[in-house]
Amino acid sequence: MTSQAFSSPDITPEVMSQVNLDNINFITNDQSGTVLSETTASAEEVDKAVLIYTAARLRALKITLLVLAALALLAVIPAGRMPGFREEDLPVGYPKDEDAIYDLAE
Repeated sequence: MTSQAFSSPDITPEVMSQVNLDNINFITNDQSGTVLSETTASAEEVDKAVLIYTAARLRALKITLLVLAALALLAVIPAGRMPGFREEDLPVGYPKDEDAIYDLAE
């Protein structure tokens, strides 16, 4: 977020110095607008800063979900090497052939 805020021509360095950009928590758009409205920022600067913050939050969420999806895909590799069921592992009364399983479903 800080790189986008610093590169934005709509947000002045004076406003940036009034906001602690080193310790940013995830807050709602309304909360960020409230915090920015307490500075000397104009309404246009507040709107632009909220837009930048929203985009940064969305990008962080997408990256997090992408990392979690990659982690889930990595879990498939060891799971594919797990041994199959043996007959003694099946519960009591479990049909031994596939046709009996489909007969139970009907």
